[in-house]
Amino acid sequence: AGCAVAKDAGTLAQTLFTPTCSAMLGAVARGESGAAFELDLLVAWELAAHMLLDEPIEATLEEGLWPTLLLPRQGVRVDIDSAVHTLRFSDRISLVSGTQESHIDADNPASDVPSGLKVSHAYVPITNDVSLALADNNPLTSVRGHPERDGNHLDLGGHDPAVWVECLQEALEIVETYLPELYEEMRWLLRVIVPVGFDEECQSSCSYQDTVGAIYLTLHPKALKLAEAIVHEYQHNKLYAVLRLDPILKNAKTSRHRSPVRPDARPLEGLLLAVHAFLPVDLMYQRITTAAHAWSKSRDWENTCQNATSTHIDGAKVLYIHGQPTKLGAMLFTEMQTLAGNLARKGPL
Repeated sequence: AGCAVAKDAGTLAQTLFTPTCSAMLGAVARGESGAAFELDLLVAWELAAHMLLDEPIEATLEEGLWPTLLLPRQGVRVDIDSAVHTLRFSDRISLVSGTQESHIDADNPASDVPSGLKVSHAYVPITNDVSLALADNNPLTSVRGHPERDGNHLDLGGHDPAVWVECLQEALEIVETYLPELYEEMRWLLRVIVPVGFDEECQSSCSYQDTVGAIYLTLHPKALKLAEAIVHEYQHNKLYAVLRLDPILKNAKTSRHRSPVRPDARPLEGLLLAVHAFLPVDLMYQRITTAAHAWSKSRDWENTCQNATSTHIDGAKVLYIHGQPTKLGAMLFTEMQTLAGNLARKGPL
């Protein structure tokens, strides 16, 4: 990747932090078998698509067992036939099978698919920047990260992708209307939404530090619940990106405390994530109230707003007392406390 750094370090960094690449970065760090090879192929494919390779990169697998490649930017899943023994990445991608060689456009692989390759649509556009994932390569989705869920496997919950897209578009329009500053941020970071089932009663969502740019959520019939989940998980994504560079808290994982949103005791990092996520949710609800939207006239609206407010206040009581912030963490604390103060005064926001 040295040639890519010399030409365009920004594009290389952007490639490495697409959700599919960063999922494999995490897997490599954990020593998972095959992760490094899959990551190499994903990065080489993107470098070829951006025409950043001065010299060809060649990948060979004697056993003929190629991993499935997920390419969110191109919107596709790529499956390579076991007969193919070599891939060559340059200004295009060459597939070598025996004495035969075929080629494919790296940036538009679905346009002219050669033999030895299967290209299928794996992402459905929601906005110009965000897509609904129909495939996922995150190994951590099988790990039980929440006491009330067994995992977060991709699951459309019996609904057509078009239904998901329509509901998520409506939810994102709510975010754009009432949190326009946050919506503009999302355009820089949020890339995919992974469906993990349907529940008309309880809306669930999660995100992973390994897959910055992706959020996982269940479909819910109320767009406002989806909007809350998107804001909540996007906030987690922002912190996860920062946590790659700075721990924010010196004692992030050394003690456990009561959580305002989960039944299990959480490390201070967990409380930081909760408080940071619910502050803009509270702000969104206050702006909806100020706008006198029909939602704010519902019978349970006051409870909805109070839940968001009490969550970040309850978490903050523990976080700010026990947390030992780094220099960057102290700056974040100041911003969070300022927003919380403005929310408490209910002034123009």
